[in-house]
Amino acid sequence: MMQDWADRLDLLEQNEVVAASAHLTIRTDGVPVLEESNAASEGQGAQAAA
Repeated sequence: MMQDWADRLDLLEQNEVVAASAHLTIRTDGVPVLEESNAASEGQGAQAAA
């Protein structure tokens, strides 16, 4: 993570503003990820139960 910020600072020093401003991709290993379609259907089920 710190290397990502260091790389961005290097890009800014090289006047690569667009590349330095791009969104970071964060990956967490070992954490289950819900698909958007599953999360939406689960949210509807919780609302119906309430």
